[in-house]
Amino acid sequence: MPTSPTGWSKKSSGQRAQPRAGLPAMRLSQSVWQKPRVTAHSALQQGWVSSTRLLLNPSVGRKLGDSIMLKISKIDICNFISQSINELKEMGIHLRDVDDVFEVERQLRSTQKKLTPFTSTDRNVLQGNDVFFLVGYTTPNGKLKQKPVCLAAGKRGQFSGWSLRQYVACYLPQILRGKNGEAAQLAAALPEFWNVTPEKPVYLAELWVAPEYREKRVGQILAQTVQVYAHLHWEPDCIWALMSDEDVRQKNLATKYGFTELRPNALRWVVPPVEIPEVVWFVGNDKAGLTDLVERKIRPDQSAQRRR
Repeated sequence: MPTSPTGWSKKSSGQRAQPRAGLPAMRLSQSVWQKPRVTAHSALQQGWVSSTRLLLNPSVGRKLGDSIMLKISKIDICNFISQSINELKEMGIHLRDVDDVFEVERQLRSTQKKLTPFTSTDRNVLQGNDVFFLVGYTTPNGKLKQKPVCLAAGKRGQFSGWSLRQYVACYLPQILRGKNGEAAQLAAALPEFWNVTPEKPVYLAELWVAPEYREKRVGQILAQTVQVYAHLHWEPDCIWALMSDEDVRQKNLATKYGFTELRPNALRWVVPPVEIPEVVWFVGNDKAGLTDLVERKIRPDQSAQRRR
């Protein structure tokens, strides 16, 4: 997943999606700005959620951690999203939730950006309610002919008892290609932290910012907002992504994006892919990390006192 604002994707073929066995199904959500999707989250409506923290420590293997109570109100989450929207508006960017991946691909034709293999229609079956896109424009009405200037996407995993290791071993070779066009192939031995078995994982599948906005904190705001919206939308037990070594070590983007779990050398390859960097980091958050992310933005003084 490209968590650098520049993205990693190559040019796609432009073909429409064809059903392929074994690939996760997905469809876009409605607009969170017009109708926050909270009716399915009764705990959020009551002002709190009960969470099971996903422990990514290698020593715990497939075990999930202790249950904890997180004080995240619906108002807190909406305030976070509202502040993010206003910050982007001050930069001339209007953020929308686009409900059609084909529309997203059409709009991106006017830019140098192509969707990555993690969401593109020529690599994925588009069914269900398992992906959302947040797209930024320079005008507020979001018509089809508008030119996007930033983009993020969250994608829900359908693991059915699989571990993260089993999921990436099955899914990545289906969507990533080697230099000769063959399927990318993971090594049999992956780091132990992949052995966890989350119940409701969310993958941050897209993050891109147009060159003229990359010095304006747009990527940071967008990366944090897509995590919080995913929390509101699906109440996942973990949110994860893949980042390049340069973005983590040199640019410190993982920390700026609010990720609290950082694992180097996350993937090992027999046939390395050409569409993402060969050397990547696993980065992520559990609900406790997301709670802290929200509180740092909407209650910075209280959050700072707790960290002392």
